[in-house]
Amino acid sequence: MYGARVRPLLVWGLPAAGPGAVALVSLGTNPSLWWTVVGAVVGGVGMGVFGVAWETALARHIPDRELPRVCSYDALGSFLAIPVGSCRSARCRWWPEPLPSLSSVA
Repeated sequence: MYGARVRPLLVWGLPAAGPGAVALVSLGTNPSLWWTVVGAVVGGVGMGVFGVAWETALARHIPDRELPRVCSYDALGSFLAIPVGSCRSARCRWWPEPLPSLSSVA
């Protein structure tokens, strides 16, 4: 993306983050090590593109005096999602039954 002029950035950034699931799906289904490595590389590149697009969009569209607060709320929301995702995929002491996942529904 060196020198590429893409507008709006998040139209390309959000779909670029999607291939990050390939490595996770390959870990869950266990096809082979090569699929996991390829998925991790593709997902890493996609997350890099998403990160650049997200940070650039924040810097362009949020006023300077409000940017620290917006970034703090962004980080808080990201870190609050981690325990919710863990409880959806595994048993927790206070959440006795795991919620159905895609593999148990199919």
